[in-house]
Amino acid sequence: MYRIQVKDPNFLPHIGCDVDFSVNKGELLALVGENGVGKTTLVQRFSRHSINVSLVEQKASDYFFDRKLKRVKDIFLISLTTDNSRKFFESNWKAFHLDKKENRFLSALSGGEGQALKLCFGLSIPKDLYILDEPSQFLDKNSKEHLKGIITLLLQEGKGVLVVEHDLSWLPTPVKVVKLDCGNGVLVLGDSWSI
Repeated sequence: MYRIQVKDPNFLPHIGCDVDFSVNKGELLALVGENGVGKTTLVQRFSRHSINVSLVEQKASDYFFDRKLKRVKDIFLISLTTDNSRKFFESNWKAFHLDKKENRFLSALSGGEGQALKLCFGLSIPKDLYILDEPSQFLDKNSKEHLKGIITLLLQEGKGVLVVEHDLSWLPTPVKVVKLDCGNGVLVLGDSWSI
């Protein structure tokens, strides 16, 4: 179980409330709320101070920006320590159709291709908790379906998944909803949500 607890009023001053919720093994939790309420700030700061957590952020890294996709893939594959991780990465690489774009520079990728790249990297590192910050952003319908399948697989393996998202319609069910509500300064723990 991972507990996300904030009692420092300066941490998210525009919310003005204590934040306290948990993500359990095999549980999908969606963190929702208005734009600018602090969802991304919360998960970024939590992930920096937590071990065994993989965060797939909205913002892309500029580190490899002038490299070809194939080169970045090769560098990343070297870092994976198990055959299962490499196989998982390769299957997602193909499912997101990145294998057909390996000669392109990262700077030439579309928003959806860049998002798929970040998801391939972040979800292939073996962790206990995966935090996905607006993962469906820029993805087409087929890529969202594939991502839904990945999340389902991770949950079946007993991993926790926390998704910061505005559109819950593509997520597998059940999903527990936590709402950061800046209007009344309270954290609302929702019931399981289903389509």
